[in-house]
Amino acid sequence: MGETDDTAEGAQARRKRSIRGLVAAPLVLALVLVVLGGCASALQPPVLVEAGRLVYPAAAKAQGVEGEVVVQYDVNPDGTVTAVAVLSADPPGVFDAAATALVRSFRFRPARLEGRVVASLEQTSTVRFKLDDSAYEGY
Repeated sequence: MGETDDTAEGAQARRKRSIRGLVAAPLVLALVLVVLGGCASALQPPVLVEAGRLVYPAAAKAQGVEGEVVVQYDVNPDGTVTAVAVLSADPPGVFDAAATALVRSFRFRPARLEGRVVASLEQTSTVRFKLDDSAYEGY
């Protein structure tokens, strides 16, 4: 009788494992499809790969003026920048030319959508002018 119980328990355990496998396989497949589908259709944003040197305007530097400029621009499929425009500047007009010159020098690895290279419109960067450490961010 012990032999029959072992065999019955063994068969029942095998059926449970088989059922778990049948339930788990579609879940794993669905997860793989979601992950792969997400990778193929996800927008990969542009990545800054090169930038010119930020030049602090001499007059502003001599007067000890600091500030920042928010610049908007488009990134073309070839990674170049066009449609550069100042969205805001503090103080107005002091750093605009230096900030837009910097942004025009940016080169990007372009954005990709579903594996295709695409333009990225209305990107923004903030260019900060500080006497001890000028920087740009938000690219």
